[in-house]
Amino acid sequence: MSYDLFFRPPVGQPMPSSGQLASWFASRANYTVGSEQAIYENPDTEVYFVFDLPAATGEDASPSVAFNLNYARHVGFAREAALELEALVQQFAFAVEDPQLERLGEGPYRTEGFLQGWQAGNDSAMRAFVTMGDGASAFRTLPAATLERVWRWNLARKDLQARLGDDVFVPRISFVDVDGRVQTATVWTDAIAVALPPTDQVVLWRDQLAPRKLFRRVADLCVCPYAAAEPLLRRFAEPGDGYQRMTYRDAPAEVRDFFRARSPWRGPMPMIASDHVLEAEVVARARASDA
Repeated sequence: MSYDLFFRPPVGQPMPSSGQLASWFASRANYTVGSEQAIYENPDTEVYFVFDLPAATGEDASPSVAFNLNYARHVGFAREAALELEALVQQFAFAVEDPQLERLGEGPYRTEGFLQGWQAGNDSAMRAFVTMGDGASAFRTLPAATLERVWRWNLARKDLQARLGDDVFVPRISFVDVDGRVQTATVWTDAIAVALPPTDQVVLWRDQLAPRKLFRRVADLCVCPYAAAEPLLRRFAEPGDGYQRMTYRDAPAEVRDFFRARSPWRGPMPMIASDHVLEAEVVARARASDA
């Protein structure tokens, strides 16, 4: 199940060539462009969607740029897609055709209308998953506010990294399974200076600070609650806008000892992909409608 839109120039205006469209998509971040598609994949947010490009042969009597975004995703997918749709329409002055029931219709593209239509379709898709039986059980849930905060942090991560410079690492927020529950987590490596946003857990990656085994260090990882790191943050960090920034160049002994004292995680780290985490409120609405 997916949300589909078709973009065309106004009546009487020519469709940009496939080469023009491909060049424009290729000039933007996070696209892989081929002869038939421009695929958007953001490694920080894990958001993805697809644009189908018109055939280069010109055989299509009504060529369009077709947009496709899967349902059963959290709203960050739609919000990030909206940024790209706005840029596409601004660049080529496209009008939109929306075949959905809750739809924009035909004419000018409106971001608010797109987000409302996608949310209505996403709710309908989730009701369908629930009606089919156990379809919604593959998805994990977190509150909408948490998912919004995670998506916004990851979307802005590169910009924050550029502002803070190479002396401080800015991690993305991931989703992990801890004791059977989906939780938010960042990775902190070898006590380096880091800008940590608040999360449920902090994954400590130890290489230089890993314990010795048979006369050599073996890299491992530990998982600890964010609350356990807060005393260090209060002592060695400065508050930023939604994060705590470690201000040292060389890690103090107290921070190194904190890493060394943690027990290693046994087994693989159970990561959860962003497209498997939904708003708890969306899933609750779907289940309530099926009750």
